[in-house]
Order: sequence, then C-alpha cells, then structure tokens
Amino acid sequence: MKKIQLTVEVPDDLDSIDHLELYVNQLGQKIKREILSSLLSQIIDRHKQSELDSSACPDCKKKRSLSVGSRPRMLKTIFGQIDFTLPRRKCSHCRRTFSIIPQPLKLLKLSPNSNVTPELRKVAILCGTSWPFRQAAEVLRNLASVELSPAHIQWLCSKQAVAAKAQFKEKHDSAYWPALIETMETLVEPLVEEAKRETSEKTSHSKEQAWSAKPVYIGIDGTFINAQPRKRFFEAKVGIVFTEQRIRVSKGRNLLLNKQYVGSCQSVSEFGKRLFCCATEMGVKKETELIVLADGARWISQLAKTQYPQARLILDWWHLKKRVGETVDWLIHHGLGRKDATNWGRQLRDWLWRGKAVAALQSCRSLGQQLGLSPPADKSQTKLGQTSLQSFYLYLRNNLDSIVDYQTYRRKGYFISSVWVEKTIDLLICRRLKLRGQNWSRQGAENIVTFRQLILNDHWKSYWQQQKAS
Repeated sequence: MKKIQLTVEVPDDLDSIDHLELYVNQLGQKIKREILSSLLSQIIDRHKQSELDSSACPDCKKKRSLSVGSRPRMLKTIFGQIDFTLPRRKCSHCRRTFSIIPQPLKLLKLSPNSNVTPELRKVAILCGTSWPFRQAAEVLRNLASVELSPAHIQWLCSKQAVAAKAQFKEKHDSAYWPALIETMETLVEPLVEEAKRETSEKTSHSKEQAWSAKPVYIGIDGTFINAQPRKRFFEAKVGIVFTEQRIRVSKGRNLLLNKQYVGSCQSVSEFGKRLFCCATEMGVKKETELIVLADGARWISQLAKTQYPQARLILDWWHLKKRVGETVDWLIHHGLGRKDATNWGRQLRDWLWRGKAVAALQSCRSLGQQLGLSPPADKSQTKLGQTSLQSFYLYLRNNLDSIVDYQTYRRKGYFISSVWVEKTIDLLICRRLKLRGQNWSRQGAENIVTFRQLILNDHWKSYWQQQKAS
C-alpha cells in the first residue's frame, strides 16, 4: 500500500462560479500529475535496487556496469505532462551508456516520438478522428492541459491505423474466402432441373413466404474526396447493412436499431471484402432474403451480382426520379416544348413507378429518333452531357434488372430509397473528410475512415480493450 500526502491551498478571491470551476479543474489536474509523479518515483526507486545487478547492456549483454547519474524524461498523460528521471548506467565492457527502465515503463516503449501514454493516445485519436487535427489539438490543450501538435495527433492516427488495419485484414481474410466460396456455389447449383418440377401453387406459396420474411438491406454508394494534388479526387466507398428495426425519434426522423457501417478509400475488391464480412457478422447467409439498394453505379451492380447472386438489386427511386427530372430539363433546352417534355416526364415516372422499365426504355428510344439522336452503344458515344436523353437511355438500359415495381414494394413495406446510405456518407465521410479547404492522401483518409467506422459501429471501446489485452 502506497501513501501519498498532498497539501492544497485554496485562495480566498474565488468570487464567481467561472473562477471556481476553472480553479478546481486546474487543481484536480495538478493533483493527478503529482500523484502519478510520486508513484513513478516510487516505482523507479523500488526497481532501481532490484535491477541494479541484473541489468545487462543492450549491446554486449554483459552485466558489469557503473552508475553515471540519471536522465530526465517526460511523459504526456490525459491530465498533463509528467517529468521524471531514469537511472543511467555505463557498461564496463563496451562503454555504452543505457537507462534502467522499470517493467511498467517498458510497455510504453519510451522514445522521443512515443512519450504518450496509451490512454492519451486513445483520446488524441478520438479527437483527431472527430475534428480537424488543429482543432483536436486545441481541445486537448483546453480540456486536458496537454500539448500535442496537430502533426503529432496525425502521426498517432497513422501509426495506430496501420496496426488496426492489419488486425482487421487478418480477421476478414479468415472469414471472407470460405464464406464467398459457399456463396458462389449457388451460381452453379442445378436450379433449372429443380425449377421444372415446381408447380405453380408452390411457386406462388414461396413468393408469399418471400414477401412476408423480414429482409436484410445493404446500401452501397460512393463519394469523391479532394486529393492532395489539387484538382484531383479519389472515391470513398461506403455501405450500410441494416434491418427494418427502427424507432421514431421525431416527426419525419427514424433511428435504425440494428445497423453496421462499412467504409474504404481503397479498391472495390477491398471494400467488397469488408462489406461481405460485415454482412456475415450481421447474420446474412445464402438463404437470407437480401435487398441491395444502389444508385445505378456500374461498380455497385457488379459487386452485388458477384458477392450476393441471390439478392434483389433495387435501383433507388429517388435517384431514378431525379434523373427523369434532369432529362426533362435537358429536353426543354434542346428543342422540345415545355408542355410536351413535362407530359413525357410524367408518363415516364408513372411507368417506372409501376416497374415498366421496358416501356420507358422504348419511349426514350422513340423520342430520341424524333430528335435525330441515335441510341449510344456505351457511355463513350454520349457527347451531349450527363443529363442528356442519351445518357438517361444508357442509365435505364444498364439498370434494367434493378428497376422493380416500386408501387408494390412500397405497399409491402419495403425500403425503395437509399436515404440510409446517403446518411452513412454524411456520418462516415463528409463530417470529417469533406470540410472546406481539406485535401487528403488516400492513405490518410483511409486511416480516418477506419476509426470513424469503429466509433459509429460502437466497437471503439471493445477495440481498445483488445489492444490492452494484447
């Protein structure tokens, strides 16, 4: 049992709650620093005698050494800076000087760049993940009275993210490939012969069962982030796996109760691996009713068909309706009357709402022929802009399989909008990586996304507990 005695002098001129609060906070941090400093001195003194004869030279491993004084060291904690000294020894054989570091301090691996305690490292990374590094440094300075430069906080995030991603990669690789092989086997099962033996009654019964089941949703989208070379961008890919369980927070606002976020600034294959493992942890199996919500991007469709061949891919209704409106505006500015363009857009929205994608595609082709436009074979042949009739025709053709009967799906209670994944982009990416004036390297953005994902998925506490255990 260690005993520490402190003397506290309280001035008499504390006449307001502001002064009193500030004084008590500073006094509390000072007491904590003094307690820790005293404990460190006791630990060092106790280990100094026990390790005096057993301490070996780091180079020659000889145990004969002489005392040459002490070396001042500094430790940054969550309540300020602690100064202490470590005994120095000089090897009688190789003449090298070295410090005697007690075992509790060896875990900190003290060096000029790592004199930060694990608890302060966790808090600094949390601040750096939540706010810009300069603002994070100011928060730590005001709340913890500790001086960490913005570059130091960024360095801590980078170093810890490397370890975290290595840990996650090992975890994902062990779960990804076996599960993916099992999923891909469904593509080669002899379903044709089995389908021929099914009666129409059984088919209708299975459809009713599918409608009544509680599906799992996967929303996928991407957003562009400013790269460090100016006027360049790279894409951050995000996903959310969720179920229908939600509560109403206020009018027009709902909160999902069962959800997990996924994000990556790396390749589509790396993002797909993380998304697949997240879905597996959420209980998604090959027999699970799965719905993938997307905005029509080709990489999302290809990813969904590869990893989830039995899932229903639904083109987000909001994006589809928005593209119709943009096309109507383009037609008005390129020779078609406002009334005719508006009526055409209204008819097209009605067809698409009821799932009549083929009729909408034929209508676009007929209108294009009237305007003298030929149907493009691919995007490279579209030279009239992103909102042109040709671009919309390609958009419909490429997403023909994912345009469903939205009216029926809405009546059955299914989600037909990617509003949840849009909110995921805001929470996971925009609130930290798309602030004014920010430019990122791909690796730096990936580091921040790694930790924001831990925070949003409520894995932050368990992750650091695992770090302490290891």
